[in-house]
Amino acid sequence: MLFDVEFQHPFEEDERTYDSISNNEVIEIFKNIDWAQLNHDVYAKHDDIIHDYYYFTIYYYPEAQIEYIFDIGPEFTFGNDLKENGLKFEISLDRESKKMKKVLFGLLGEKEVIVNENITMQNQNLEFAVKCMYAFISLDFDFLDKNMKDYYVE
Repeated sequence: MLFDVEFQHPFEEDERTYDSISNNEVIEIFKNIDWAQLNHDVYAKHDDIIHDYYYFTIYYYPEAQIEYIFDIGPEFTFGNDLKENGLKFEISLDRESKKMKKVLFGLLGEKEVIVNENITMQNQNLEFAVKCMYAFISLDFDFLDKNMKDYYVE
């Protein structure tokens, strides 16, 4: 299994991209990001920010024309909320799949279409975000379905 990764640093113009890397390399890159320091710097050096939204995105391609994406984006956390609850993240999962769709109520047969399923969760702690990331790079969609979908609150 190989993955592509993009990391958008808030103080750098260009994304850092990593193509065709192993799940262990994904983990290593993620662990080398000091999320707490970035959260601090976003407030301390706000005038120097190039990208207000910074993120860590993992791509997986299970077959041609199908893409799975897992995204972790820090939320702005400060003051008592940061002290009491720690860093917070928005996590999202996008999964494409091929489905057959009837053409003209089935009178003209069926055609294959790509359908996208998305789930986004805000206000998640780092521990849960990392568990979901590990599940994604292990292709453990049972875990993601159970923990992201079942506990999703709109």
